[in-house]
Amino acid sequence: MRKRASLPLWLTSVVLYLFLYAPIAVVVIYSFNAARFGAGWKGFTTKWYGALLEDSQALAAAKTTLLLALVSTAISTALGTLLGYGLGRYRCPGTLVVLFAFARLV
Repeated sequence: MRKRASLPLWLTSVVLYLFLYAPIAVVVIYSFNAARFGAGWKGFTTKWYGALLEDSQALAAAKTTLLLALVSTAISTALGTLLGYGLGRYRCPGTLVVLFAFARLV
């Protein structure tokens, strides 16, 4: 029989996920705002995506941003995996210092 997670743990998880994903959801929702500036909701539109596809400089910037995001994610994942494996597998002097140093980066 599987033990259910406690209520405080469940609530903490929900709050943490909301804290992480709510800003992303707000940005996605406001990307469909008809207002030129994001001060208030003026209605639903997809004209900003059309403007992005028509502007070659903006499209090049979006492509560069996506490429940079993919490369940095791949590098960070590889380094984090290697670091986690090394810290979990081997015990050596200074492991605790390295753990605290990298924990501050997360």
